[in-house]
Amino acid sequence: MTLAAALPQLVQLKPLTSWCNMGTKHKMFGRLSREEKIDLITHWVDGGVVEEKMQYGGWTVLSPPLWGDDSYYRKVLEKPSIDWDVVSDKFNFMATDAGGFTYLYIEKPVKQDDCWYHHMDYAQVDGFASFKAGDCDWKDSLVERPTKSD
Repeated sequence: MTLAAALPQLVQLKPLTSWCNMGTKHKMFGRLSREEKIDLITHWVDGGVVEEKMQYGGWTVLSPPLWGDDSYYRKVLEKPSIDWDVVSDKFNFMATDAGGFTYLYIEKPVKQDDCWYHHMDYAQVDGFASFKAGDCDWKDSLVERPTKSD
């Protein structure tokens, strides 16, 4: 096939949005919309953690971020947290469901539809002053009680 014959097919190809980012939700900073840039920068200004990935290398935390057009950035989202010292020793796990409600579990719960489930006792965390909801997706919210080191 000659170049002249192939040219109409080549013109129909869509350009890649990034060098190695096909199939992921991350785009180079320079390709983000104004609103996406504002959201990312606001997250950082408000005390959130932002990771940066340049073309070669892994994700790292730079403070402040460089905000380079050819780098990737993502928010580091926080899981829910609590002062486990004030939680009954019978509870070993904590997770938030899709509705935003967070519960303590005796045994490790499993994801079911839009919630975490376990047949043993559980309790809501509403009454704990030390509870912080976090901002991660509910599917990533499972937290295990840390082990006490002597």
